Amino acid sequence: MQSIPDAILDWSKVASIHNKKLIPLTLEKHQDIFPISSQPVIKYIEQKQITHEAGCEIKDLRSWVLAQSFYHYFSELAALESRLICNANAGIVSDSYTVKFDHNFKQIASSIIIDEGYHSFCALDAVRQVEEQTGIKSVKMLKKNCAEQIFVNCRRLVEHRYWNDFTLVIASILEAILAKDLDLCLRARNKIENKNTSGYFYLLQENHFRDESRHSCFALLTLEAFWENITDEERTNLLPAIHEFVEQYSNFVSFGDAEFIKQVMAPISNDQTVIDGAIEFCQHDRKQEARQIQVSMLNMLNQTRVFC
Repeated sequence: MQSIPDAILDWSKVASIHNKKLIPLTLEKHQDIFPISSQPVIKYIEQKQITHEAGCEIKDLRSWVLAQSFYHYFSELAALESRLICNANAGIVSDSYTVKFDHNFKQIASSIIIDEGYHSFCALDAVRQVEEQTGIKSVKMLKKNCAEQIFVNCRRLVEHRYWNDFTLVIASILEAILAKDLDLCLRARNKIENKNTSGYFYLLQENHFRDESRHSCFALLTLEAFWENITDEERTNLLPAIHEFVEQYSNFVSFGDAEFIKQVMAPISNDQTVIDGAIEFCQHDRKQEARQIQVSMLNMLNQTRVFC
């Protein structure tokens, strides 16, 4: 079993739940609540000079789309962390996997469950604050977020007796990718198109990233220890599903969340060619970011000797 660095064990001094209070939203007039670089639909609408359909109740398309993007982003985040990642760490504590982890692993996994629950709490509080201050209500969200749906699809390739173990593998991948995604998001604040973004969004991300850096390191240690201690038979069974997850998740990042784009565009336009154009525009816009996420996933799986 891997040894745990002190920096990862020393949770109580660095965790956001111990050191940070909930951030109050102060949204200045005409500020964006969500970065334009993370929602290319805005660029599409403005470049094409699209206006909403007659009778549509949306007054400010830019504010409405960015508010919906904020709700979608943080609702997906809360669902992912409170369900898949918390469940995976609970499995470490309760010895639910073929590999049994030692006391230090269990202690850190317990702390991550608390962190992720707090992140979910903060995300839902942020959604509540934005709804109250903007008066913009969220469109209906899907019951399963995209990462969870891809996980469920790929798990069907695994023998049922290894389903719990597959959960641990995918949660470890997503935990590491989440840290990379947050890092990319924080770096993007310096882009010209994001100069009008409210500092509130980035404060939320900074608090989150502070914890996810530690979580990502632990995910790498966990996956490496797990993979090293399972049988060749189990590795053979899990690998096709892991490859499929990497491919499907990379495609999702590359092509964007098409279902959400449809949800956002539907109240704006009845023209299917306009909606399809928005999806295609977003696909092209996200290519570079998608490539960075895919490379991070592959590097992580090579580093932990899953792919070797």
